[in-house]
Amino acid sequence: MPLNEIYGGFELSETLLLDECLNNCRTLKLQNSKTLNFIRYFTNMNTCLQYIKNNANKALFIFISCENVLQLFIELAGYEQIKKIFVFFIEEQSCSFMLDWSRRYQKHIEKLFCSTELDYQLMYFGIDYCKSVGDENKRRQRDQLAQFNYEDVENLYKSLASYNLSLIKHQREKIDAQPDPIAIESDQYCTNNTEAALSNITIIDHDEIIDHDEDEISESVSNSVIPF
Repeated sequence: MPLNEIYGGFELSETLLLDECLNNCRTLKLQNSKTLNFIRYFTNMNTCLQYIKNNANKALFIFISCENVLQLFIELAGYEQIKKIFVFFIEEQSCSFMLDWSRRYQKHIEKLFCSTELDYQLMYFGIDYCKSVGDENKRRQRDQLAQFNYEDVENLYKSLASYNLSLIKHQREKIDAQPDPIAIESDQYCTNNTEAALSNITIIDHDEIIDHDEDEISESVSNSVIPF
């Protein structure tokens, strides 16, 4: 990520995550939260807005739920320090609305994605972001800060690799759990053939045989040719 995108003329840069649902029953469980050291978390809109206003010297990248992003634009219209916004939706019905609405703010909204992808999106973004911030800190001879940034990059790489492996494993388990279409077709073929065979069998009523006149049976037997 180019440094002019990260700082854009500002002295510092920071990444924020805002979602007021993080503390209620729909809590987002960030599996790799210990790795995401570069994120500043907010669960209260007003607190986040005040932080942004109090840090006018920072270029900001914001991950925010679609339920909060509308208010963000209303409150911070014209704030040049907000460089990119990544919007995630929790309810699927919100997606189509956000797709249409986000076209009005293409300059700021970088990506729209489902909340189940939040871990991945944060890690993927963080690798490039932390590397660029580390390079800038190194250029400014802030060696200790740069080292922290590079350690974050290494940890993010490891976490992202682990995340991808677990995702692949989950997909394989889903595939293995699905019934074999060839086996289903074979079973259906056998069933169809069995039904066809059964339909050709004539069922003889035992009572009907008994009701036959004995003379008719005897006559039938006497007229039969028995070869020797």
